[in-house]
Formats: sequence, C-alpha cells, structure tokens
Amino acid sequence: GDLQRSRDVLAALDGIDVLYYLVHSMSSGRDFEVTEERIARTVARVAKEAGVTRIVYLGGLHPDGPLSRHLRSRKEVGDILLASGVPTVALQAGVLIGSGSASFEMIRHLTEVLPYMPAPKWVRNF
Repeated sequence: GDLQRSRDVLAALDGIDVLYYLVHSMSSGRDFEVTEERIARTVARVAKEAGVTRIVYLGGLHPDGPLSRHLRSRKEVGDILLASGVPTVALQAGVLIGSGSASFEMIRHLTEVLPYMPAPKWVRNF
C-alpha cells in the first residue's frame, strides 16, 4: 500500500487496535520532509477515523536547539502523531551498533582501510 493514500491506510488499519509507526524516509531528496509530514498527517487522521486505540511511534533522540533535516522531520512526525487525538507514545531511541551487525562491520572495515575519511557537511548534526 501507499501511506500517502487514505484508502490504503484505512485498509491496512482494518481491525487494528495498536498502530506501530516505524516509517522514516532515508531519502536525501529535497522534499522528503514534506512527504514525511504528509504521510504522518494521513496516518494520524485515518487512525482516528478507524478507531485505533493507540499509536506507538519510534523516533530518534535529538538535542535541544537546531536539528538536521532528518532529525527535525522525525520530531515533526512525532508531534503530528501526538496531536492526532489517538493516545500516542513517542519513543526516542538512539542507534545501537553491536558486534556482528552490518553497521558495526562496515564501520570496523572502514577504520581498518581508511586512516582518514573526509565527510560532506550534511553529515553534521548541528
């Protein structure tokens, strides 16, 4: 289904009491924030109409002050869901990277083969 289409969301929520919202765009396109906001508003509205009794949203930890576009968008999605009229829990979790995970192994490999790795400005979180 397409989360931007109300009828697809309504079909997915048929008979659902608790909605776990685990949707995050990993796109770097210019309009991902607009897309994420639109999806969150659609899901929030339809969840209320469908009689969902609880939304559980998994967002990310974020500092006070200026945020990256991705963190700002995740915070906004949480705010939209919290304001939906459906009781909502917004969990803010940090990334855990452990031995054996793909992320850990990739970082380990990079540190072994690259003594220095320049990064573009967009990787900064401030």
